[in-house]
Amino acid sequence: MNMISASQEQRQTWNALAQAWEHWGDAFERGASYVSRALIDSAALKAGDHVLDVATGLGEPALSIAAQVGRNGHVTGIDISEEMIAVARRRLGTVTNVSFVAADAEHFVPDSRYQVVTSRFGLMFMPNRQACLLRLRDAMTPGGRLVFSTWSTPDKVPMISLAVGFFVRELDLPPPPPGKPNPFCMADERAVLAELDAAGFGQARCERIVAPFMFETLAEFVRFSRDLIPPGIGAAIAERASPERIAALWTKFAEAAGRFVRADGTVSLPSHALCFSAQR
Repeated sequence: MNMISASQEQRQTWNALAQAWEHWGDAFERGASYVSRALIDSAALKAGDHVLDVATGLGEPALSIAAQVGRNGHVTGIDISEEMIAVARRRLGTVTNVSFVAADAEHFVPDSRYQVVTSRFGLMFMPNRQACLLRLRDAMTPGGRLVFSTWSTPDKVPMISLAVGFFVRELDLPPPPPGKPNPFCMADERAVLAELDAAGFGQARCERIVAPFMFETLAEFVRFSRDLIPPGIGAAIAERASPERIAALWTKFAEAAGRFVRADGTVSLPSHALCFSAQR
């Protein structure tokens, strides 16, 4: 049996999803930009700051931060997925104070230290989160600021949990192995604050916000959910159900998601995020 490491699995997953995320990036940002704004506010960025954005994905909040730190500042966005980094580079446009690098945050060795380290919905996917936090602390200047977001519990994050939860219930899919990285493994505020303390960070706090994710139609949200099903979940679905049953289940999912449709036909999926900040 060909076993791969947890980091390799993460790389494969995000490489496989990069094209779909590029297609749906703008739709996701309509809600996620509220989280970026909360992180930027907590970071207290100054002109000239050098910032590390971990698990940058499509390049946010790195690109938004670039406007805050000015020409004398710089943002380095790293991601384990080469394909996601390629998408981020395509989104650079005329921005000149951002660099995107394919790198594993747990082993990243920076050329210099950063005043601020950010991560939007990225640290949950680190196989060894404590080692990652220690690595990031070493990459920061004394007094540097760490700001990052995680998702709340699945019941409070329909934007992410609705489709996977539906198929888990319908097909009785097994739960993920204990300790395996997933979108909701940092939903416990007190546990995360304890992790920050153990990694040597001080003045840690948490702000809870609601990101107003919206779609123009129910059909659009169903396409988003289908395109972004994690490959592992997609493979499990294919093992349990025929193509015909899967198609029928997506129709049933659309009916179940109908409760989020507003009177004007748009879909409203307010989803809760936890925004943490701490100091080196």
